[in-house]
Amino acid sequence: MQLEEHRKTLAEKSSPKEVIQHILQLEEGVQMNIIVLLWHWWNERNKIREGETGRGVHDLIYLIGRYAEEIIRLGNGEVVNLPKPLQRWQKPVDNFIKINSDGAFLALGRYGRRRLGVCDP
Repeated sequence: MQLEEHRKTLAEKSSPKEVIQHILQLEEGVQMNIIVLLWHWWNERNKIREGETGRGVHDLIYLIGRYAEEIIRLGNGEVVNLPKPLQRWQKPVDNFIKINSDGAFLALGRYGRRRLGVCDP
């Protein structure tokens, strides 16, 4: 994300207040990239701590860039479409069965009661 220079500078700060003050002095696009990166970093850390699988680096870079752009557009009054979260099938952990369903269910089969010759009186 080309933020290495900013990472080094922020790492040298001795308090959260100094970090925030430095971020607020940056150009808007860089500010937003850093803020969204920190937010996603925290979320990924929590996911992994809870035993979930973290996202790949490329997915995170894409999401951070898109979210930062869209937050800036929203601040400028532009209408934006948020990206759909990337959802991929993941193998369930041992001793679990994963069942995909849209919630539809027909007890007497695909064609219903009439097709099977079962009719209400």
